[in-house]
Amino acid sequence: MPVIAAVAIWAFTQSPFAMVFAIIGPIVALASVADSRRRARADSRREHTRFERDLVAAIHAVDAAHEHERTRLENDSPSAATLVSSSQRNAERWRADPAHGVALRMGTGRTASTVKLLGDRVELEDSSTAVAIRNLCDRAGEVEAAPMTVDARLGIGVCGSRPQALALANALIVQLAHHLSPAEFGIEWVSNAAPVLDWVAELPHRGQQGPPPCSDRRRENSLGLSRVEFGARAGDGRMVVAIATEEASLPRECRIVVHVAGLAARLVRNPDGNQFADFTPEFVSDREARAFAR
Repeated sequence: MPVIAAVAIWAFTQSPFAMVFAIIGPIVALASVADSRRRARADSRREHTRFERDLVAAIHAVDAAHEHERTRLENDSPSAATLVSSSQRNAERWRADPAHGVALRMGTGRTASTVKLLGDRVELEDSSTAVAIRNLCDRAGEVEAAPMTVDARLGIGVCGSRPQALALANALIVQLAHHLSPAEFGIEWVSNAAPVLDWVAELPHRGQQGPPPCSDRRRENSLGLSRVEFGARAGDGRMVVAIATEEASLPRECRIVVHVAGLAARLVRNPDGNQFADFTPEFVSDREARAFAR
């Protein structure tokens, strides 16, 4: 357009100065394009820097929220190791209300978080920004190393490596003895394929219940099964923790099944739904369990 105007002026005035505008016009246009690109690159760098700064701040906020959530879960479900090592009895000891469930902590793992992010998750774009937003959403959606709990009323069976299965069962029985009042629950049945759970005889819940029938004891010993059963002193409420090498050997009362292999475990069956699958189990040794029982 400036070139056309310059030619028109020259045609009217026949002045050579008019042609200067024809020369300057393209130069100005190129300079304008170059300046626009420079400004666009500067704006892009500034927005990218701002996005990275906001992304880091969002990650820190999510991690802080997860730490708060993890602390709350820890307070709600202290580990058996904490109960064993505590120099003072927990104020919540023997206060569980079985009518509302008895949560036992199996270990720690990844679970759904209550943290919610505003905005939409970008699924179809492959830009670095979209990938970063998806990663942030994934990070916010799950809490790492959070307590994994199940309802003891459903009965818990532990199978797999014998030493680890026994240590996990010790942790579960310690928690049951902590949650359930001896005035309301007693240990009705203890069976052992090996002398591994005799420490429960020192719990205040033990005393008035007799041993299981001899035929049942022989059958369970032949299956390599060990189990402890807490029963309500009034009513028919029962909570079972059983240990076996194979899942098939566990009693029917165990509706929750956990398989332990070394320092890892997997929730095989849970009628409440698999809120978690793989997790890190928490163990209590025989010595620690005996110290707790005393």
